Amino acid sequence: MAIRTEPRLQPNRRLTKSRTAPQPEFVAENVAIPSQRVRSLDALRGFDMFWIIGGDAVATCLARLSPNETTNGVLSQFAEHSSWEGLQCYDVVFPLFIVIMGVALTHSIGNRIDSLEKRKAVLLKIFRRTVLLFLLGLVYNGFFLFEGFDHLRLFGVLQRLSLVYGITSLLMVFTSRKTQGIVGASLLLLYWGLMRWIPVPGFHLGDLSPDGNAANYLDRLLLMPHQMYTTLGDPEGLLSTIPAVSTCLLGVFAGYWLRSSRPDVRKVVGLGVAGVACIALGLM
Repeated sequence: MAIRTEPRLQPNRRLTKSRTAPQPEFVAENVAIPSQRVRSLDALRGFDMFWIIGGDAVATCLARLSPNETTNGVLSQFAEHSSWEGLQCYDVVFPLFIVIMGVALTHSIGNRIDSLEKRKAVLLKIFRRTVLLFLLGLVYNGFFLFEGFDHLRLFGVLQRLSLVYGITSLLMVFTSRKTQGIVGASLLLLYWGLMRWIPVPGFHLGDLSPDGNAANYLDRLLLMPHQMYTTLGDPEGLLSTIPAVSTCLLGVFAGYWLRSSRPDVRKVVGLGVAGVACIALGLM
């Protein structure tokens, strides 16, 4: 009886296993998983950056082309800061960036906390970024054109971002959300109290004029004339950093709200109601 023979093949273990039962997919520990972008946050950041990098110049040019006073009045809202009192759209650009930073912190620092990353590694990241931002601010203000310490502007936009980032990040690491809310509200009350009760020579208590307000007075008292943005004080000076932390914490709580499991419609409505409530409180 003839026996038919065929070359013996080695079984494909992978195919054999796949035929018997579906195998679960595993992700190697050393493979980085790309983070999902928050498109709404990216869009808002891009909108804000447009005004930072030159949107005001576009508004100014359009105003020159239009003879209509109403149109010019609207465009000036996006091209000029208020001289002192009042509020224009252009005044909101930098505070909005701080809010955006707070929202982003819930994804960067928040994810590290949620993943139970070692606290030492998180603190090292916070320290590194805080110092780097502050040093970049000094470089922008002319550190390499050093004309003496008394001519170096110590505070500015990047320095404020660094301080606010560092303080807010530490609050997220070491405190609960409830404590963060209490700190945010307390800082606003503290700032109000300081502005109301710090005596400025030659002015009555609580004076909010450019010369008589406590924030500018402390800048003039503690900083040298060429270390400030103006002779009256610095818009990113010492005392006004306090409410900036509260502004960032508002962004943090907006980020918490957006990261929750609530329906998207409810998130939008909630943010809208909170915004109207904050405006009402501010006007009161």
